[in-house]
Amino acid sequence: MVFLMDFKEIRKLKEIVLKQVKPSREELEKEERLVARLKKRIKGIEGKHVDVIVAGSIARNTQLKDDKDIDVFVLFPESLPREEFVKEGIRIAKECFKGHKWEEAYAEHPYIRADVKGFDVEIVPSYKIKNTKHLKSSVDRTPFHNAYLLKKLKEKQKDDVRVLKKFLKGIDLYGADLKTRGFSGYLCELLILYYGNFESLLMKASEWPESIVIDIEKHYKKTAPLFKHFNSSFIVIDPTDKERNVAAALAEEQLERFELASGLFLKKPDIDFFNPGKPGAFSLNDLKTEFKKRNLSGILLARPQGFEDTVWGQLYRFSGKLEQKLKELDFDVIRKAEYMDEKDIILLIELKELSLPEIKKRTGPKAEDKANVNAFIEANKKLIVSGPRIEEGRIVIEVKRKTSSVGKALKALLEEIKKENLRLVNEGLKEKQEILAEKELLNAARRKPGFRLFLTKYFKGKEAFF
Repeated sequence: MVFLMDFKEIRKLKEIVLKQVKPSREELEKEERLVARLKKRIKGIEGKHVDVIVAGSIARNTQLKDDKDIDVFVLFPESLPREEFVKEGIRIAKECFKGHKWEEAYAEHPYIRADVKGFDVEIVPSYKIKNTKHLKSSVDRTPFHNAYLLKKLKEKQKDDVRVLKKFLKGIDLYGADLKTRGFSGYLCELLILYYGNFESLLMKASEWPESIVIDIEKHYKKTAPLFKHFNSSFIVIDPTDKERNVAAALAEEQLERFELASGLFLKKPDIDFFNPGKPGAFSLNDLKTEFKKRNLSGILLARPQGFEDTVWGQLYRFSGKLEQKLKELDFDVIRKAEYMDEKDIILLIELKELSLPEIKKRTGPKAEDKANVNAFIEANKKLIVSGPRIEEGRIVIEVKRKTSSVGKALKALLEEIKKENLRLVNEGLKEKQEILAEKELLNAARRKPGFRLFLTKYFKGKEAFF
C-alpha cells in the first residue's frame, strides 16, 4: 500500500515508454518477411542440417524498436562430429550471406554474422537434441528457451520485458557481454515471468536479500547448497536446464546497482531513468582542472585483433593483475577504469601518490622470538639500509624499495604481465606500449572525443540514476 500512488505513476510511465520502444506493426512485418526469407534460403541450401529456427527476442516478440538483431540457428543431427558440424554451419551461413558483407565471429564455436537490410543477422550452428541433458554445445539450449517462453510468457508480460530492457539500458545495465556484465534478454524475460510484471520485479529487487535463488520450475527442493554449487549469491535457475545459472554473467556490482536503482525509481518514478540524456564532455581546461585534483596515470596499448567480448574479458583480467601488483609495491590504488576504441586501449589508474619514499620501514617479529628474528634478518639482509633495531618490542629494519616512481613501476610490471596468459592483450602491448602521465592523457583526450567523454564520466563519477 505504501507504493500505491507510485505504481499509478509507474503505469503511466510504462505507457509512455512502450510507445518509444515497441515496434510498429509495419516494423514487425518487415522483420517477419526477412526472417521468412532467411529460413527459406537456408532450407534450400543442400547440406546436413535438419532444421532452421529463429530465436531471441524477435522470435519471442520482446524486441525493442531500435534492436535490429536476428539470431538464426541451423540445427544438425547429434550424430554429426563436432568438426564437421562447425564446418557445415559456416559453409551454409556463407552461402546464405552471398552478396552481403559478412564476418566470422566466435563464441563457444565459430559462427557468421552479416548486415542484411540494416539488420545484424547471426547464423549459428547448433545440434538438434531431445533435451538439455544431451547438450553438445551451449547454444543447443536455445530452442528450448524459445519453446518455454512462447508457452509461458503472456502478451502483457512481453511488453513488461520491453519496459525492463529500456529501464536497464537507461542505467547502463542491459547486456551480458563482458564489457557490461549486466542482464541478458533471457534473464529479463525470466524475471518478468517470475514476478509477473515490471513494477513487482522492482519492488522485490529493492528488497532482495544478500543471497537469492529464483527457481521458476522448482527443480531443487533445497536452495542452500546451490550457492556453493554455482559459486554465486544470485542464482536464476534455467527452467530448461537445472545445471545452468542464467545470471552467471551478472557482476555483483551490477546487481547492486539494479537493486539501488529499483528502490530510487519506486520512491520517485521518473522518465529520466529510461531516457537519461547524453552527457556533454568537459572542455580541455576543465579536464586540466580535474587532473590537478588527482594523481592519475595511464597505460596505452594497441587494441588487439580479436572478438570484442574476448578482448574485454582479457582487459579486465589485465587491469586486475596490474592493480594487485601495484598494491604489492605499496601503491594505494584509489580507482581504475578501462577505455577501448577501434584502435587503442587506455587503462586509467588513480593513486593516492604517484611517488613513494625510496626507503620503507619493515616491522618483524617480537624481539624475544629469537628463531624468527634471525630468520627475518637473514631474509632481508641484502636489502637493509638501516637497522635492525627494536621499536616497541619488535625488530624493525628499513629497506630500499624496488621502485618509488609509479611510472617506473608500471614499466616493470608490464614486462611481468607479458609473461601471463593474456594473448590478445600481450599482442597489443607488443605493437604499442606507452605510460601516460597528465600531459599525455590530455593529449589523448584532445585526439579522441570518445576518451574525452570517458574522462568526463570518470571525473563526474555519478550513476545515471542519481
